[in-house]
Amino acid sequence: MKSLIISILVPSVIFVSVILVALCCLLLASLAHRSQTSMRNKLDYANALRYGIENIQLAKAFDQNLPSTRHFITYFWDDEQIWNSNAFLHGRYILVYQHNCRWLDEQQTFTMISQPTIMLLEVELIEPQSHGGFRTKYGMSWMIEEDDLLEILMGVRTFSDIGIAIRTDSPVEHFYLIEHRNQDDSR
Repeated sequence: MKSLIISILVPSVIFVSVILVALCCLLLASLAHRSQTSMRNKLDYANALRYGIENIQLAKAFDQNLPSTRHFITYFWDDEQIWNSNAFLHGRYILVYQHNCRWLDEQQTFTMISQPTIMLLEVELIEPQSHGGFRTKYGMSWMIEEDDLLEILMGVRTFSDIGIAIRTDSPVEHFYLIEHRNQDDSR
């Protein structure tokens, strides 16, 4: 009877011990990774931003061809980030480029983990509020293919060539509020 209990208990204890060791290893690996990303600082952010502007094709094209571009990285301190390039056009439109990515600390490079999202947003109205903020009403929005946008930025095509009629003669009052919103917080 005693040997039967031992023959049942010993493998069970060994199995539970192996599971506990494996869970501890996973926990330690997770904590090590978390501490690495949480140790990022503003200099790391600035380096990642500079790298993206110089090396991400669309971000570089925005920067070279659209002087009103604002680049920023959301969720920089998390495991996955979103690269953002926003350009403000004709006092009425926001051209948005977003790309899910991962900043690799050791290699000091981005790896893209999705297809880019590119859209043109029309702003119809901006109403300043008494508390200092503002309310924005958006009009039309258009999704744009990456190749089309690159050709537009290089001057080979125009928005009208891809079916988007841009109004260049009717800027929205207070558009500057969107252009300068949180600008200092993102860099």
